[in-house]
Amino acid sequence: MKPCYGVCFAFIFLSFCCVAQNDFYNNKINQTTITYLNLGVGVNHTGVFSIGTEIPVAEKFSVFCDLGVGGWGVKFGAGFSYYFKNIAKGGAVSLGYYRVSGSADKTIDVLNEAGDEIPIFLNATSTLNVTYSHHIKIGKKHKLSFIGGYGVAMFNKDRAYETMLLNDPVDDFSRQYISLLHPDGFILGAKFMFGLGGR
Repeated sequence: MKPCYGVCFAFIFLSFCCVAQNDFYNNKINQTTITYLNLGVGVNHTGVFSIGTEIPVAEKFSVFCDLGVGGWGVKFGAGFSYYFKNIAKGGAVSLGYYRVSGSADKTIDVLNEAGDEIPIFLNATSTLNVTYSHHIKIGKKHKLSFIGGYGVAMFNKDRAYETMLLNDPVDDFSRQYISLLHPDGFILGAKFMFGLGGR
């Protein structure tokens, strides 16, 4: 996951550079919010619990990065959002790329239909998330966000896990459970976003 952290910091740095070179910085951001720090919960979004940041780069555009923990491991994501009204409130659509660590060198146990425990390794995988969010302004700078959408698996889900047993005991029952853990599919989430900077 170290390369992902490097990408995250580079992403934030380039975003600030873009803001500094844009007239929007002088005309808009100095009067409102420079960045948001958020705490989130959800299903298939950025893990069960997450932290992140969102940086406005124009009146209706922002870039974001998130870090969270879920059933498939540590999850990192980055992308951009378009707001229909303005960044402080209302609806927005977002597109993000998310990378999940898997279980590394540790196994997790899943049950098959016979009731046997099967140790499997969860491989690192990625999703492309398309979401709609609605933002409610709280106070002068903060907002509460509700999120829904869909995550598309970037790789073959049958290769997203491995078992060390010679005779593969993973059956349809086991695969259904593994599919529930996999970070693709319908997305539901909520975030509280703390606005920092500005006036």
